[in-house]
Amino acid sequence: MAGLRREVHPLFADCVASFRGDASFVIDLVRASVSFRTLPDLIKCLERVKYDTSVVVLQIKNRFSPSVPSNAGYRNVALSLAVVDEFTMSHAVDEHVCELQLGLAELDDKKSAGGHRRYVHWRNLQAE
Repeated sequence: MAGLRREVHPLFADCVASFRGDASFVIDLVRASVSFRTLPDLIKCLERVKYDTSVVVLQIKNRFSPSVPSNAGYRNVALSLAVVDEFTMSHAVDEHVCELQLGLAELDDKKSAGGHRRYVHWRNLQAE
């Protein structure tokens, strides 16, 4: 069948490349990004999320940190979190982990496919 092209779903590729085939490590089936004009605005949002009693923050990755290589492709704060409230408990999704990425608009506007490819390559090398 000439011309038939099959693509590997990114979730499957992440599972194999980053988690040695163990899908239980995949946590960001739901992911959202918010861009802020200023760092103080980003910090204000981070604090609101942190003190929201219906949100359980499981992990914070500070990709603004100088310890994160700049060639990783992203500069943001990535939160792994769960929303635990009446709605999520009644729908049995209160243990579902989501990812919320908080970034700066000036940097987010410069994201490119090349930047994402570099990040995926770096992340796979880290086996995150």
